Amino acid sequence: MLRILVLSFVIATPLLSQDLLINSIGTEYPGKLIEISDTHIYFLLEGQTIVSRLPKDAILRVVLADGRVAYGDAKIELDSFRSEIDKKPPLDGVRIAGELLAGGVGSFTGGVVGVYGLNSIMNAVLDSALMRNTWLTWYVLGGAIGCSIGSTLGVYLVGHQGNETGSFGATLLGAALGIFPFGPFSSPIVATLFFNLTRKYKTPPAEPETGLINIQEGQVTLATPTVYIRPNPFIWGDMVQTINLVSVRF
Repeated sequence: MLRILVLSFVIATPLLSQDLLINSIGTEYPGKLIEISDTHIYFLLEGQTIVSRLPKDAILRVVLADGRVAYGDAKIELDSFRSEIDKKPPLDGVRIAGELLAGGVGSFTGGVVGVYGLNSIMNAVLDSALMRNTWLTWYVLGGAIGCSIGSTLGVYLVGHQGNETGSFGATLLGAALGIFPFGPFSSPIVATLFFNLTRKYKTPPAEPETGLINIQEGQVTLATPTVYIRPNPFIWGDMVQTINLVSVRF
């Protein structure tokens, strides 16, 4: 009897430790969740060696072995399973160089405008004696404000191009904090750092698939098409073969 109980435990443990995929009609499939992209769920079904690529609209829920829901109600519950391509754009040296350059120009221009602008305002508001005693304060304050705003605008305008963006508030905070070490020289550097820490796609990119005929941004190219041979997630033991003949991206 003890031997039977031990054997039952050994057999049941791996089954209970598997993740569970539930399709839109409520059928459950054990296996292992690999990752979740913006449009698909990648799941290794029990007994299979090829990872299945399943459209998210066909999946109701994915429950992990520990009971946590990784995907449900048409949204990702655990970000750790989100596909890398959906998390953050890769660093681009040319884009970063452009952000630094634009931030530097903005910092210098904004500093000059801030210095003379604030001093002109203070000259009109304060009497001449008080202005003579406080002019240095307004120069420093005006320069700091102008550098911060100029660095932020320069970095953000370049970084916001294309399908990428970042937090304007974080960029402004970085530009302001960067004023203290070396003024207009360090402000665009710290602003660029803060912007890229918060960078993201405006619209998640399409998953990289190749067709026999590819149409992208008005250009037509020919390539070896992507071929999929994978288990059918809804018919046990059946295999699905797919070949991409035409891939169109806008």
